[in-house]
Order: sequence, then structure tokens, then C-alpha cells
Amino acid sequence: MKARLAGALDLESELFDIITAPYDFATLCTVLCETLKVGAKPGQETAIDKHFKKCRGLNGDARVIIAHGSWTIDGARHVNRQKLKADIHFKKPEDIRQATIKAKQLRNDLAALGVTHR
Repeated sequence: MKARLAGALDLESELFDIITAPYDFATLCTVLCETLKVGAKPGQETAIDKHFKKCRGLNGDARVIIAHGSWTIDGARHVNRQKLKADIHFKKPEDIRQATIKAKQLRNDLAALGVTHR
């Protein structure tokens, strides 16, 4: 997503880290979503919004848990900040593989959005 943002903004390589490094995943989703909508053709905005809704969903369902969960032999123990209750996620390695497949599909879908800028 950072590379797509850099391309959309026509960033020089010297500016890449300066511009993209401060964004966490959720903020990067918002910035890239809004940037792509600037160059969108009629009807593309809905597809862009749907794509980033899926990205944010995977972020909450997988990335945050994988990155911030406490890993045990039973899976990733993660406390939901809204409910303040712990759950065990990714009890089987296949669960992580499925999240990875979704992430790869979202990456491919981003490239296929076809939004170009000046």
C-alpha cells in the first residue's frame, strides 16, 4: 500500500520514507483510499471504499491479533479493547494461512483497481 501511495503521489524515492513511515495501517488505508478516489472515474469510488473496508476488516480480524496477541500453545490470546475480554484466535496454523490468502487477494485487488493519477 505504501508503494501504491507513492506511485499515486509520484513521490521521489528520497521522500518515500518521510511521507509513508508515519502512517499506521489504519491511517494508511484512509490516506490511500482518499488519494485514489481523487483520480477515480465515475463508479470507481464505491469499489475503492469497499476494498479498504475489507482491508480494515482484515486488520482487526488478523493483523492486530497476530502482531499484538500473546502467543501460547493454544493460539493468540488477544484482548478486545472495546469489550476488555480475551479470546484465543488462530488455534490452527490453517487459520493464519487463510488470513494470509485474504491479505494476498486484497493486495492483488488493490493493483486491479486501475485508478491512475495525473
